[in-house]
Amino acid sequence: MPTVDQVLEAVHGALREFKMEMPSLNSLISTQLTSPKLSCVNFAGAILERLSANPQEWPCSQYIYPSGLFLNVTLMGDPSEYNHGFCVYFYNNVAYVIQAFLDHKIRLITPMGVDVFVANIVKLRSGRREDVAAGYAGISSVDISAKNYALNAMYVFKA
Repeated sequence: MPTVDQVLEAVHGALREFKMEMPSLNSLISTQLTSPKLSCVNFAGAILERLSANPQEWPCSQYIYPSGLFLNVTLMGDPSEYNHGFCVYFYNNVAYVIQAFLDHKIRLITPMGVDVFVANIVKLRSGRREDVAAGYAGISSVDISAKNYALNAMYVFKA
């Protein structure tokens, strides 16, 4: 499982790859905002590639997240412009959601309690439109409640 320093270096490497360099991140606690030009799926994938040459599928129904676990999550649904990719690093009972979002400025690293992260994932997987929108906003901070987004699949890989 990757260390905090390895995760931060992977984030910096992915930002450099997309020419989106930010001031140095010294810790997982950051209020830096992402560029709206950065694709979430590409960014999340670039981080995962830097941490693992051979990522393994992780069951999306798994709700036990040990400290040091790093996951890449891709949400696929309809309408497709709200598909989303993000990474999450679990450390000392905190889930650090690492993400970008095309056409939106959002927080690069969002810390939340593991219990809050789990609640958001449960809402996403519920299939109920209101819960899906709430879980989506809870993770990405992007409001899709008026978009009628239906989540069709969630792919999760472990570094």
